[in-house]
Formats: sequence, C-alpha cells, structure tokens
Amino acid sequence: MKEYIGSTVDFKTRINDHENRKKETPLSEDIQAFCWDSFLVEIILDSVPAVDLKRLEDLFVDSEDTMVPRGYN
Repeated sequence: MKEYIGSTVDFKTRINDHENRKKETPLSEDIQAFCWDSFLVEIILDSVPAVDLKRLEDLFVDSEDTMVPRGYN
C-alpha cells in the first residue's frame, strides 16, 4: 500500500487541492482514477503550530519512506 504524508492548516482545502490538482502527480492521478473512497485518510497529528508543519512533514516522509515510487510524496 502506498502512503502520502502531507501537512496543512486547512485539511478540507488540502484534500480538495489534491483532488482538483491541475499538475498531474501520482497521487492526483490515482485520486482521479479510483476516487477518495478508495483511500484511507488519517490525521496523524492535530493542532500543530504552522511554523512546525514542514519540519514534521519532512521527518514523517523520511521515517515512513513515502517518496515516489514507494509512496506518493
């Protein structure tokens, strides 16, 4: 199973951005092909200060090995 790690301060907008993305990425292509119902979406951390989001995202991407081709990052 492929995984994607992302960070946002607005979860619903982030989901919509991936679904309606103009630039094709492996994640957006699979969302278009299989729709969101085929994905398990989990919030790993909540209420994280915006200043810390990028650093934490990078740590999770590295620790979970979610870069393409193994994952969607």
